[in-house]
Amino acid sequence: TENSPGTAIFSVVGNVVHAGLVEIPMGVSLRTLIFDICGGIPNNKKFKAVQIGGPSGGCLNEDFLDTSIDFDSLTQAGAMMGSGGLVVMDETTCMVRVLRRISRFYMAESCGQCTPCREGTGWLYRMLTRITEGKGEEADLARLTDVANKIEGHTICALGDAAAWPVQSFLKHFRHEFEYHVEHKCCMVGPGASRGEAA
Repeated sequence: TENSPGTAIFSVVGNVVHAGLVEIPMGVSLRTLIFDICGGIPNNKKFKAVQIGGPSGGCLNEDFLDTSIDFDSLTQAGAMMGSGGLVVMDETTCMVRVLRRISRFYMAESCGQCTPCREGTGWLYRMLTRITEGKGEEADLARLTDVANKIEGHTICALGDAAAWPVQSFLKHFRHEFEYHVEHKCCMVGPGASRGEAA
């Protein structure tokens, strides 16, 4: 594209037929990358989400499959090129459990110097754990957003921002799954749901 010339290399993992390193011209759509180049979703499962840019990247639903892979378009969609990591998730994936796994990573990685990150990442992980265990309450969803917003932009390094962005993105695009967890005390995709081990 005009502002994103050349090619980009992505490490594509998760629920795709052909995972691996892929070099594509800037401007190729997510749909083309996932379904044409990487062979689509295995076992006739439905596409659910793609997280772009590594664990801090935005997580997009099927409404964004025709988004062009370039710096401007991904930023506008709420994602980023980031580290070139791309995780594809199918309909069996529990988005709440995936976000819990990501939050556990950032809690462990926080050096503890900045209070918003040190305390906030722990709060995010504990709230998400409570929700996945069927002990969540409706107010937790507002608390997750509030804590993420209070971490973002309030730390010395970018790890705090990286911990906040997935929470904001997951709740924006997959809030209904979090609401289901809270209301029904279980996962909407069933007991056999993927726990996001590939994320």
